[in-house]
Amino acid sequence: ERNLRIKKLIESEVELKIQVTDAEIKDYYEKNAEDFKLPERLHVLQIMVKDEADAISIRKKLLAKADFGVMAKERSQSPDAANGGDLGFYSRGQLPPEFETAVFGLNEGEISDVVKSIYGLHLFKVIKKEKPRDMSFAEARGKILDILKTNKRNEEFTGWLAKIKSGVAVTIYPEALSPQPS
Repeated sequence: ERNLRIKKLIESEVELKIQVTDAEIKDYYEKNAEDFKLPERLHVLQIMVKDEADAISIRKKLLAKADFGVMAKERSQSPDAANGGDLGFYSRGQLPPEFETAVFGLNEGEISDVVKSIYGLHLFKVIKKEKPRDMSFAEARGKILDILKTNKRNEEFTGWLAKIKSGVAVTIYPEALSPQPS
């Protein structure tokens, strides 16, 4: 109950006073454009098996134009098998080093060699490669709004707290702070 009261108080004294305009967002975007860059990203599919002979056999079928998604659903032992082995998009630094080395050396449509990990043996296929690029204003808008709201929230809270502290008389009793003999 106490925490709810504190939350309501802060909301009424701080949160409701925070306003971020479109002009502020646009200005922040223009002044900090270097912070809004998207790195190279790859859309990756995976098949993971435990047996090396199985991995080699699957790779041969894939190189002979077997459908990667179908093979993943039928043969992969990875949790993403139900989705055709779809791992989604990754940029450098988000994958284990052995995976990153394998996938970032591939072009779109290429199949990796068999990659060993602590989980098993993996085959990867890059289905899309996105070059590094600047984020558009529309892509960056939500992130900028969060940044500006956080900054304003901190400023407003600090000011509100300073105002409260300035109106409170504090008396220090040094004898109460010194250690008492036992």
